[in-house]
Amino acid sequence: MISALVDGELMGKEMLEVKSHLAQCPACQQAYDDLRSLKLNLALMVMPEVNDESFDRVKAGFEAKLAAQSAPRSPRHIWTGVAAASVLAVVLATWLANPRGASSVTEFDESIDQAYAAGAAPAMGSTPIVPANYSGW
Repeated sequence: MISALVDGELMGKEMLEVKSHLAQCPACQQAYDDLRSLKLNLALMVMPEVNDESFDRVKAGFEAKLAAQSAPRSPRHIWTGVAAASVLAVVLATWLANPRGASSVTEFDESIDQAYAAGAAPAMGSTPIVPANYSGW
Protein backbone atom coordinates (compact mmCIF):
# COMPACT_ATOMS: atom_id res chain seq x y z
CA MET A 1 0.00 0.00 0.00
CA ILE A 2 2.92 2.34 0.69
CA SER A 3 4.13 1.97 -2.88
CA ALA A 4 0.64 2.71 -4.18
CA LEU A 5 0.55 5.87 -2.04
CA VAL A 6 3.93 7.01 -3.39
CA ASP A 7 2.75 6.37 -6.95
CA GLY A 8 -0.47 8.35 -6.39
CA GLU A 9 -2.67 5.30 -6.92
CA LEU A 10 -4.63 5.61 -3.66
CA MET A 11 -7.68 7.85 -3.34
CA GLY A 12 -10.22 8.75 -0.70
CA LYS A 13 -10.64 6.41 2.26
CA GLU A 14 -7.67 4.14 1.37
CA MET A 15 -5.31 7.11 1.14
CA LEU A 16 -6.49 8.50 4.47
CA GLU A 17 -6.12 5.09 6.17
CA VAL A 18 -2.55 4.64 4.93
CA LYS A 19 -1.57 8.21 5.91
CA SER A 20 -3.11 7.64 9.36
CA HIS A 21 -1.06 4.48 9.73
CA LEU A 22 2.12 6.28 8.65
CA ALA A 23 1.57 8.88 11.37
CA GLN A 24 1.54 6.10 13.98
CA CYS A 25 4.20 3.71 12.60
CA PRO A 26 7.80 4.96 12.34
CA ALA A 27 8.95 1.89 10.32
CA CYS A 28 6.31 2.40 7.64
CA GLN A 29 6.96 6.16 7.62
CA GLN A 30 10.65 5.42 6.97
CA ALA A 31 9.74 3.04 4.12
CA TYR A 32 7.45 5.74 2.66
CA ASP A 33 10.21 8.36 2.87
CA ASP A 34 12.73 5.98 1.26
CA LEU A 35 10.39 5.19 -1.63
CA ARG A 36 9.61 8.86 -2.21
CA SER A 37 13.32 9.68 -2.23
CA LEU A 38 14.08 6.85 -4.64
CA LYS A 39 11.28 7.93 -6.99
CA LEU A 40 12.50 11.54 -6.93
CA ASN A 41 16.11 10.53 -7.62
CA LEU A 42 15.07 8.30 -10.51
CA ALA A 43 13.04 11.12 -12.01
CA LEU A 44 16.04 13.47 -11.81
CA MET A 45 18.43 11.06 -13.53
CA VAL A 46 19.71 12.20 -16.89
CA MET A 47 20.10 9.67 -19.66
CA PRO A 48 23.70 9.59 -20.83
CA GLU A 49 24.35 10.41 -24.42
CA VAL A 50 25.55 7.50 -26.51
CA ASN A 51 28.03 8.30 -29.23
CA ASP A 52 28.26 6.30 -32.45
CA GLU A 53 31.37 4.42 -31.32
CA SER A 54 29.70 3.16 -28.12
CA PHE A 55 26.56 2.22 -30.02
CA ASP A 56 28.53 0.27 -32.62
CA ARG A 57 30.47 -1.59 -29.92
CA VAL A 58 27.28 -2.64 -28.10
CA LYS A 59 25.61 -3.60 -31.38
CA ALA A 60 28.59 -5.75 -32.38
CA GLY A 61 28.44 -7.53 -29.02
CA PHE A 62 24.76 -8.36 -29.48
CA GLU A 63 25.33 -9.55 -33.03
CA ALA A 64 28.16 -11.83 -31.86
CA LYS A 65 25.94 -13.39 -29.18
CA LEU A 66 23.12 -13.86 -31.65
CA ALA A 67 25.47 -15.54 -34.14
CA ALA A 68 26.77 -17.88 -31.42
CA GLN A 69 23.21 -18.90 -30.48
CA SER A 70 22.20 -19.66 -34.05
CA ALA A 71 25.39 -21.59 -34.89
CA PRO A 72 24.91 -25.13 -36.20
CA ARG A 73 24.64 -27.76 -33.50
CA SER A 74 27.37 -30.24 -32.83
CA PRO A 75 27.12 -33.80 -34.20
CA ARG A 76 26.54 -35.02 -30.64
CA HIS A 77 23.24 -33.12 -30.48
CA ILE A 78 22.20 -34.50 -33.85
CA TRP A 79 22.94 -38.12 -32.86
CA THR A 80 21.02 -37.70 -29.61
CA GLY A 81 17.97 -36.67 -31.61
CA VAL A 82 18.41 -39.57 -34.04
CA ALA A 83 18.68 -42.04 -31.15
CA ALA A 84 15.54 -40.68 -29.48
CA ALA A 85 13.61 -40.89 -32.75
CA SER A 86 14.81 -44.48 -33.27
CA VAL A 87 13.65 -45.57 -29.82
CA LEU A 88 10.28 -43.95 -30.43
CA ALA A 89 9.97 -45.71 -33.80
CA VAL A 90 10.74 -49.12 -32.25
CA VAL A 91 8.21 -48.61 -29.44
CA LEU A 92 5.55 -47.45 -31.89
CA ALA A 93 6.20 -50.36 -34.28
CA THR A 94 6.01 -52.87 -31.41
CA TRP A 95 2.77 -51.39 -30.18
CA LEU A 96 1.22 -51.40 -33.68
CA ALA A 97 2.39 -54.98 -34.34
CA ASN A 98 0.46 -56.31 -31.33
CA PRO A 99 -2.91 -57.34 -32.84
CA ARG A 100 -4.49 -57.98 -29.48
CA GLY A 101 -3.91 -54.44 -28.21
CA ALA A 102 -4.44 -53.54 -24.57
CA SER A 103 -6.84 -56.46 -23.90
CA SER A 104 -3.93 -58.96 -23.91
CA VAL A 105 -2.77 -57.81 -20.47
CA THR A 106 -6.29 -58.13 -19.13
CA GLU A 107 -6.66 -61.61 -20.64
CA PHE A 108 -3.33 -62.65 -19.12
CA ASP A 109 -4.40 -61.42 -15.68
CA GLU A 110 -7.67 -63.34 -16.02
CA SER A 111 -5.75 -66.50 -17.03
CA ILE A 112 -3.52 -66.21 -13.97
CA ASP A 113 -6.57 -65.71 -11.75
CA GLN A 114 -8.17 -68.84 -13.24
CA ALA A 115 -4.97 -70.85 -12.69
CA TYR A 116 -4.78 -69.72 -9.07
CA ALA A 117 -8.44 -70.58 -8.56
CA ALA A 118 -7.77 -74.09 -9.92
CA GLY A 119 -5.13 -74.59 -7.22
CA ALA A 120 -2.07 -74.12 -9.42
CA ALA A 121 -0.62 -71.19 -7.47
CA PRO A 122 3.19 -71.17 -7.70
CA ALA A 123 5.37 -71.14 -4.62
CA MET A 124 6.88 -67.84 -3.50
CA GLY A 125 9.76 -66.81 -5.73
CA SER A 126 8.99 -69.23 -8.55
CA THR A 127 7.98 -68.31 -12.06
CA PRO A 128 4.25 -67.61 -12.42
CA ILE A 129 2.12 -69.97 -14.48
CA VAL A 130 1.57 -68.81 -18.04
CA PRO A 131 -1.26 -70.45 -19.99
CA ALA A 132 -0.13 -72.38 -23.08
CA ASN A 133 -2.47 -70.40 -25.33
CA TYR A 134 -1.08 -67.02 -24.21
CA SER A 135 0.58 -65.15 -27.10
CA GLY A 136 0.63 -61.61 -25.76
CA TRP A 137 4.41 -61.46 -25.47
